[in-house]
Amino acid sequence: YWIIEPAGYQAFRCAGGCKQPKRGYYGYGQRTCAVMESAPLPMMYLVKKGDYTEIEVAEFPNMIVEKCGCSMDKIPPD
Repeated sequence: YWIIEPAGYQAFRCAGGCKQPKRGYYGYGQRTCAVMESAPLPMMYLVKKGDYTEIEVAEFPNMIVEKCGCSMDKIPPD
């Protein structure tokens, strides 16, 4: 077991429907539920370096979904 902290991880996800625009509106595709804001996941883990093991700490970006919203296909969220 090389991960020390956190003991578990819940990424969450975006799901659900979005109200669709009238056909041909803006000329883009359907609106989909997407991640609007995310947070990093701080992690403490073991790294083998030669004949010894060290503890390292790092933050992995965009690992936890904080906020979902509707966005148009082919248009990136703000």
